[in-house]
Amino acid sequence: MQARALLLIFTAFAAGPGTLVPANAAPEPVPRVVTLAAAIELATHNNADLLAKLTVLSAADARRQQAEAASFPKVTGTAILSPIYAATGNALDSDNDLHHWGAWLQSSVTVLQPVYAWGKLSSLREAAARGIDVARAQARKDTGELIYDVKELYYGAVLTEQLTSFLEDGKKEVDDIVAKTEEDQKKKRPTISKRDYYRLKIFAAEANYRALEAAKLRFLARHALSLRLGFDPNEETAPQETVLVPIEGTPPAEEQLVTQMAAHRPEFAQLTNGILAKRSLLEAERTNKFPVFFVGGMLTFAYSNVRTGQQSAFAYDPYNRSTGGVGAGVQWTWDFATTLANEAAIRVEIDELERREIYAKAGFRMELKKVLANLSESRDRLAASRDAFQIGRRWLVAETMGYSIGLTEIKNLVDAYIARAKTAQDHWESVYRVNMGWAELSKTVGTEITPGLGPH
Repeated sequence: MQARALLLIFTAFAAGPGTLVPANAAPEPVPRVVTLAAAIELATHNNADLLAKLTVLSAADARRQQAEAASFPKVTGTAILSPIYAATGNALDSDNDLHHWGAWLQSSVTVLQPVYAWGKLSSLREAAARGIDVARAQARKDTGELIYDVKELYYGAVLTEQLTSFLEDGKKEVDDIVAKTEEDQKKKRPTISKRDYYRLKIFAAEANYRALEAAKLRFLARHALSLRLGFDPNEETAPQETVLVPIEGTPPAEEQLVTQMAAHRPEFAQLTNGILAKRSLLEAERTNKFPVFFVGGMLTFAYSNVRTGQQSAFAYDPYNRSTGGVGAGVQWTWDFATTLANEAAIRVEIDELERREIYAKAGFRMELKKVLANLSESRDRLAASRDAFQIGRRWLVAETMGYSIGLTEIKNLVDAYIARAKTAQDHWESVYRVNMGWAELSKTVGTEITPGLGPH
């Protein structure tokens, strides 16, 4: 069964090696029971992998703060305290005393405030703001992918519950028939041939294998669902539904979905805001060819208790002085070659994103067509499988009743069981594919459109 095989691979991967205990290691615990809506809510708030990915929002906000900080005043200060020997005198003559030592304090504070940088600071702030929009779109994309995974696992878990119940009930019926057949074989003249007896025993063994396999898949699905929802993988989480019911309803028209996709698909927002962010960075890089104007102030202070202070304004005194002032200035870095190279690199990145945007509009439209075609095919297949499902059930009932009154051979009864299992498998696979078709459609459009779930 394709759906069961996919479920086995998915649950084994999701749970990881060494996280599950054997099914017979302890009494079966009472599982946590959740609805699909509750499972989605829990996963979006508790899933550790999603929470780790959402740190992209904090990183983008940190870059925004860095961009805003570029317009704040820059304060630089230094202070040095060192020993120095004594000296007395003036600017023309001095006497040194190496036997007498004291302290020398030197300090300076510089404050610079950019006032005009040709739009560089505003461009950096704009790029950072667009970066936050890109991060938000990535967060929506990661959340959407998690919701799709939860749906896949949840529907698969419901399928394993239904499959396990079906096979266990069938196994009980087959075991009852086997018991009656074994009693018949103990008679001197059995009414059932050895060939039919052996056929029934082989079929019973096969039914037992399938029941064990289904129990294993249900066990893995419950534990994997716990992990996906953010719980301990050693716990069990079971779906509230025990029967997989197809999602009813008709998807909106393709053109309406295209409009919704343009508005909600995260990749479109990422590309649009990514292009705008790169253009702002390009504008900021261009300003590096021009000077930055600033206003600033400076204060210096020096003191020594063993050096004679000079009172003349024309005598340079590094040991006892205090000076300061405010003014306007300009800073210009002459590195045009690097600036032009950086501009060229950013233009290439913008070209790449613009071409990706053009391709995305066509590629996502084609993806939507494919998803709609798959959903339509799944709905048609479901309608066709319903008749076979009912026929298989009626056939088995008829053969069971016939066997109970001695009108049906073992071979016919086994054939009816096999047909019943095959039609049930096909029907449940069709239900699973319809539900996953809706899940894939919501993921493709970028917003929840599954009937009964509402937007997320």
